[in-house]
Amino acid sequence: MWNAQRFAAETAVFSTLDLTSVGPSETCPLCQKKPPTLKYHLGSSSVRQQGPLCLACACQLLNEIATREIGHWMTRSNPR
Repeated sequence: MWNAQRFAAETAVFSTLDLTSVGPSETCPLCQKKPPTLKYHLGSSSVRQQGPLCLACACQLLNEIATREIGHWMTRSNPR
């Protein structure tokens, strides 16, 4: 039977950033190196974040979310 408590309540939404709204000297707020090309919105039961990101930071963020989710499922499937 499906149980909602078994699933992590986390979402990630990425969309393209309107490049006409980005200034030429603006950089990604995380890495401070590349221009932002995406905007993101993260939501979970305890955290809400949003803002612009470069593609590299967006990939890293998505990888971190996936890693946390895998850890969650490994813990659930192998209880001690």
